[in-house]
Amino acid sequence: MANFDENSEGVIEIFNSAKGLVEFCLKNEPDVLFLDIELGDINGIELAKYLRNEFPTLIIVYITNHP
Repeated sequence: MANFDENSEGVIEIFNSAKGLVEFCLKNEPDVLFLDIELGDINGIELAKYLRNEFPTLIIVYITNHP
């Protein structure tokens, strides 16, 4: 797990597709992911299961506007 402190730097990326997100993750191995539950091309929970298998220490925070 990543160790964050006052000297840590971060990069924020925004994706409009699961494919783009997965490609980025495979190249960059993120520490934290804010993931919507409802995505246009895949269910966010299913995507999170895949990403969890690839990156066991990835912190996933679910967000949604769905009731």
